Amino acid sequence: MSSGAVLPPRLRPGDVVAVVSPSAGDAARYARRAARGVRALEELGFVVEVMPNATLDRSWVSGTVRERVDDVHRAFADDRVRAVASFIGGNHGAQLLESLDFDLIAGNPKVLFGYSDMTSLLHAVHRRTGLVTFYGPAVLPQFGEFPRPLRETVDHFRAVTSVAEPAGAFPVLDGIVREFIDWADDEVRPREQEKALGRRVLRGGRARGPLVAGCLPTIRHLVGTPWQLDLRGSVLVLDVPDSRYRVCDADADLWHLRNARVLDGLAGLVVCRSRHFDGPLAAQLCDVVEEVTRPYGFPVLAEFESGHGDPALTVPIGPAAELSGAELTVLDAAVS
Repeated sequence: MSSGAVLPPRLRPGDVVAVVSPSAGDAARYARRAARGVRALEELGFVVEVMPNATLDRSWVSGTVRERVDDVHRAFADDRVRAVASFIGGNHGAQLLESLDFDLIAGNPKVLFGYSDMTSLLHAVHRRTGLVTFYGPAVLPQFGEFPRPLRETVDHFRAVTSVAEPAGAFPVLDGIVREFIDWADDEVRPREQEKALGRRVLRGGRARGPLVAGCLPTIRHLVGTPWQLDLRGSVLVLDVPDSRYRVCDADADLWHLRNARVLDGLAGLVVCRSRHFDGPLAAQLCDVVEEVTRPYGFPVLAEFESGHGDPALTVPIGPAAELSGAELTVLDAAVS
């Protein structure tokens, strides 16, 4: 466990989960899927409260900075709330960071989870308060899956957030969903899974250190700010987004991290698989990762089952972990 890490209380049936939208306003644009995601959380035994501004839609963000910050503060200040979930990521969560009351958050530790652009909030909270946060499923993409969330995603989320002991080795997931279905018309049939490429060891070796997880372009957004990730001695789980993000974009962002010396001192690197990068594109991404990281020599694993590739494993930020070959193991509990 990293020094000073704070464990949130584990999740139990009947706990209240508050839902916020720190970035994009897709909960308003895809209200049916948002409602399905909320129902899925309720079917897992949680009581769900959607924060007042979480379903707003102001162009590329859900609400103003003040509205989004108010929702986060309201969720953490509420003694009934045990977890804070995000509807979805986006591209503008970093707008909130300078306005957050970290003393309020530190005084009310909760399970904070999400992925993609939630990287900004997850790491700012962890860095300023020591609270273990969780790079894991979001309400719209994962819990809102039709007709229900993928079992592998839900099972691992519960294993990491509901059990007060180390989660152990991350399970290998054989399937991946690459199929795209428009969320405006997604109640047609379940998306189909296909056989995944499988984890790929790009550079062997063994590494130990606190787990860090985040989305590549969002990590780049934080470079040069007070919220820049400190990766020294850490095992980084790096998520590469899909949709319009290309291998050449990942190449540029990785070189930016290298040139900014963000990768200096990293103990190990785990690169997530992406729904968008299959076959030749996945191989091309691996070539880019090998080239960028060649001077460092730390172990590198690719095609890891988290982030933008469904089903997705939940990665706690803060607990100690070990990377050995194709296996990543959590050594500490993430909740109390």
